Amino acid sequence: MIKHLFGLIGYPLSHSFSKRYFSEKFQRESIINSAYELFEIKTIHELSEVLKQPNLRGLNVTIPYKQQVMQYVDTLDPVAERIGGASKAVVCVLQDLSIDYSYVSRRTSERAISYADLKQKNLQDFLLIINTTPLGMSPNTETYPDLDYQQLTSKHFCYDLVYNPEETAFMKLAREQGTQVKYGLEMLHLQAEKSWEFWNRDE
Repeated sequence: MIKHLFGLIGYPLSHSFSKRYFSEKFQRESIINSAYELFEIKTIHELSEVLKQPNLRGLNVTIPYKQQVMQYVDTLDPVAERIGGASKAVVCVLQDLSIDYSYVSRRTSERAISYADLKQKNLQDFLLIINTTPLGMSPNTETYPDLDYQQLTSKHFCYDLVYNPEETAFMKLAREQGTQVKYGLEMLHLQAEKSWEFWNRDE
């Protein structure tokens, strides 16, 4: 009998490693009567049915519901309120570290330059590049940020939040230029363990 149920909500979830990670964790650490399930919901309104699951102890949230889910919580940590989605989380950290940043998007807007704009600039002025988009995520593994990769050097540091596949096209292209890279899988492991700590902090 499952005494403690945990899970992930989002859509789609075919790319997710979370169930495998927690299932292996439960087995490795002899955590009994616990299970982790994927709840693929097409709209945030379906969350109400998920919350009716017996013995539900905690949920992770992924795209596209990271901000929409906030209307369902009773209390919200000030940090979570400040953050929301992945790009906002990255910006929050950069601000805390007093690191200047620019948004890059497909189109120019009030807050972002476009990839086309970026190609007109010298990437030596942008030594830290962080991909917060789903580009490169399975099954669309051939996609990647539209950068001038020939400008990358060993002085650059490229970070990808995508973790499936472990080495995305972005990481491969950057690595081939001798750039320092950081894959997203470690981030997944760290946030999973932080979730586990949060779910069990009252025990």
